[in-house]
Amino acid sequence: MSTKRNPLTIKTILALLTIAAPAWASYPDENAAVIACGRLESFQGSVQVFDTTRTSAIDVKPNQKLQCGDWISVTQGTAVIRHNLGFQVTLGAGSFLQILDPQSGDNPEKDHFALYRGQAVFKSVGRAPEMKVATANARARFRNSEGYLLYSYDFHVSQLVGIAGVSRIENRFLDARPIAVARSQVSSMGELANRVVPRLARTVSMASVKERLARLGVTADMQKQMVERMKTLAETRMPVGLASESKRSPASVAPVETPTASSMAQYELSRPKPESVGHEAGYGKKPETIYPLREVSSVKKAPKHAVRRAKRRAANEVFPAEEPGSSPEEIEKRKLLEALSQIEPE
Repeated sequence: MSTKRNPLTIKTILALLTIAAPAWASYPDENAAVIACGRLESFQGSVQVFDTTRTSAIDVKPNQKLQCGDWISVTQGTAVIRHNLGFQVTLGAGSFLQILDPQSGDNPEKDHFALYRGQAVFKSVGRAPEMKVATANARARFRNSEGYLLYSYDFHVSQLVGIAGVSRIENRFLDARPIAVARSQVSSMGELANRVVPRLARTVSMASVKERLARLGVTADMQKQMVERMKTLAETRMPVGLASESKRSPASVAPVETPTASSMAQYELSRPKPESVGHEAGYGKKPETIYPLREVSSVKKAPKHAVRRAKRRAANEVFPAEEPGSSPEEIEKRKLLEALSQIEPE
C-alpha cells in the first residue's frame, strides 16, 4: 500500500518563515550600526586608538578601520590617517585627534576632525570637499590645499602654516570672514586676549617649522619651495599699484605739490600696513616663529613675543584666581562666627 506525501505548499513555507523570523531578527548584527569614517593607513612609534568614550583602547594595526568618534593618540612618532572623503592627515608626536562624522546630529558645525592638542599636516586635493578641522578656539579649512596646523595646549594658541594652495583659519565661535593663509605664511588665533579673530597672515620662519614638517612627511622639494617663497615675502616691500593711463593733455594735469612735514606725518599715520593688502601679507616683515611643543626637543623655549603675550593675557584675566577664604561661603561663615563671638552669655 503506497503512502501519498503532501508537498509543502507556499502557504506552509510562509507560515514557517513567519514563525522563525523573530528568532533571527532578535539578534541583529552588532557592526551594522557602526559607521567607519576612515582608516589608520600607517603608523610608527607609540600610537593608540580609543573609542568615542575614551575609556577603552583599541588594538592598533595597519589599515585598521576608524569608527566615527574614535580618538587617535600619538605619544612618539607619526600616524597617517585617511578619511573616507579622501582627506589625508599626518599626526605628529604629542597629539590627540578625533575623527568625526560631518553628517552626525552631534556635529552641527560639520567638522571632519577635532585637534585637541598637538600638530598635524592636513591635505585635501582633487575633488575632495572642503575639510574642516576644529581646535579649542579656531577652525581651519582646507580645499585643494595642504597646511600644518598646531594647537599649543600651554599657550592656548592655534597656528596654521600654509604648505601648498590657500588654506583658511577662523574663530570657530564667531561668524566672521576667515583669514587666508598661502604657502610659507602663518596665522595665529588666541595670542591676544582682546583679539577675537585670527591675525592676518605673515611670513613664517622656516627655521622654526622645518624640522617638524620633515617629521610629518613633507618632502624636501616642498620645503625648498617654502623657503624660496619665504625669502620672497621677507624681501618684498609693500606692493605698489600701477597708475592708470591718462588721455588728458599735460596742460590739464594739476602741478605736483611739494610735500610738507605735516602732510608726510599724516601720510605715515594713514598708510596701510603691509599685512592689510590682499592675502599676500607679511611683505618686508620679520618672519614669525611657531609656538613650541613639549615633545619637540629642538625648540628650547617659546618665542619672546609669545612669552610677553602670555604674561599680558594672564594679567588681563577676567576671572582672577581667588585667594583662600574669599569665596562667598567662606565670607558668610566668617561673618556668622564674628556675630556669635559677640553674643554675651546671660
